[in-house]
Amino acid sequence: MMPWTEDSSENANFDFAMSDGYYMPQELSEGTDYVFGRGENGVEAERAHGGQVVQLNLEQSVGEAGPIIFPDFSEMSEMEQYLFAQGYEEMMQYHFQNEVFPRGYGYRGPRGQKGGWNASGDSLERRWYNRPKQVVNPDEPPPKATKAGRELRALLDFYFEPFNLQHNKYLLDLVIGKLGNAPPANKARWSINHLAELRMTFEDLKGLNRIANWLEQLYHSWSEIVVSDVPGGQAFVVQRRRRSKAVGVALALKNLRLIPSKDLVLATLLEIRGFMPAPNAEEPDMRAMVEMLMAAPEKRPKAPEDKLSIATLNCSSIPEMRLSESAAQNLEGKIRRQLLLYHADVICIQGINPFGPVGKGVVSSLMEIDGFDYIFKRGKGEEVFVILWDRLRLELEGQVEFDGGLSADMKLRQDEADAYTRLIRVINYKAEVPPPRDVDGLKQLLETQERAILFSVDCLGLGGAEMTHVVEELSSLRSTYRDVLDEEPACVASVWDPDAQRQNAVQRGASNTLKLCYPDTILYRGLVPHLVLAGHSPLYLSTLTPEEAAAQIPAFRLPLMAMYQWPEEV
Repeated sequence: MMPWTEDSSENANFDFAMSDGYYMPQELSEGTDYVFGRGENGVEAERAHGGQVVQLNLEQSVGEAGPIIFPDFSEMSEMEQYLFAQGYEEMMQYHFQNEVFPRGYGYRGPRGQKGGWNASGDSLERRWYNRPKQVVNPDEPPPKATKAGRELRALLDFYFEPFNLQHNKYLLDLVIGKLGNAPPANKARWSINHLAELRMTFEDLKGLNRIANWLEQLYHSWSEIVVSDVPGGQAFVVQRRRRSKAVGVALALKNLRLIPSKDLVLATLLEIRGFMPAPNAEEPDMRAMVEMLMAAPEKRPKAPEDKLSIATLNCSSIPEMRLSESAAQNLEGKIRRQLLLYHADVICIQGINPFGPVGKGVVSSLMEIDGFDYIFKRGKGEEVFVILWDRLRLELEGQVEFDGGLSADMKLRQDEADAYTRLIRVINYKAEVPPPRDVDGLKQLLETQERAILFSVDCLGLGGAEMTHVVEELSSLRSTYRDVLDEEPACVASVWDPDAQRQNAVQRGASNTLKLCYPDTILYRGLVPHLVLAGHSPLYLSTLTPEEAAAQIPAFRLPLMAMYQWPEEV
């Protein structure tokens, strides 16, 4: 076969046919003097005809069909180019009608260059690289939409795990906005029944950036989320917005349900703690107060000068140094989220060392993110006492270490000079029976009348927070939770399992409900309680499974928080 010329353009026939596993123009495939191959003969034949080889590999798209061989367009007349393109279009139309599409549109020449003409005018080989076969149904959602739906499902399962929901600032603000400024009926918590009324839309969740990104990708893939036929609605379906029939991908949800109104409701039974104002305190704007406590450092408004807040968390139940590396990292992340959820002026922690595998990350995060400074004391055994304070609001004046605890004297920073100086003594203490030998040190700290006192105490050694009256030194202090809620905060009793190297919840024998205890409280003197962060209800805690208790209460002690108001005179 001779090279194409303008004289042969009228008789050129470019119907495509198979030749040695390759699509080629009919005229080339029938030529006896055309040789195609990968070896030396093939290259020589290719060069002999001046052909520029363009290989479109369709092996995985059209069965045995291989690359398409194009002749060099520079050697073809306009008529030949038109006829060739027409035949090529007919062949590709066949593939489109049979829903078989070649994927991959990048091509490269020698030495990684893109195919084209080099400076000397010689043709370069262009090779179209194939990808796996893709059979497309016009009614099915595209792969990008399916991937977006799966990622969205994973994020919904993650964000609405009970612990994550209870400690996510955006979701808590959404709950407050949907259900009201405060828990109803003065229950100080959103119970299972209250949360059953919560209705959310995907539009509400766009405040979570990762969810917003995948919803946007789903929208740009011409797809949408619809209600599934799964009983209970604990799934959603991703399908095309324009379709001839309903064909979609169903994705099961773990913690949510999508009801026919396209609202998301909780499928898990959980309880969310809320703030409770003191009975005799001025009625606070709970929404504004919670927003102030949850605000990011750069957006946090100035704290009221007549208010002071404290948070406590006891981690003594879990021996920090016995944990594996992965368990320590998991515990650190959860404790950090618990303490960073609300911003307090003072934080008292027991049981974790600021230089230990868990405490190092927790204390460092509080210093870097919320601007805290700290002091600490090592006690006997694994006892550690840590006191942190917001260095923008409080200034440390002195500290006292004594047997069983740590004390810090602080002064409230003021922008303007007040008629009197506000002084506070914070004590982090572990009560025991019999009392420690250095009981006189604690007596001396409590005898002061010049300072207000905030006293974080671990009462587990006494048998519970209700037994603080048995310690003579504590008889002059009042319990914040008892004064505001008429009850001390309950928690799940736990015991260390040396074989499994973890802390396990204690179950009651016959009922298999969890055993409860009342280990921690906050005592005070010289201040007026303003509001407190309520604990979980005893019914909710006792009906958790041991696995749920370990997931929702990682240290097996609840973080406590209270806000106080300075009296007219101290």
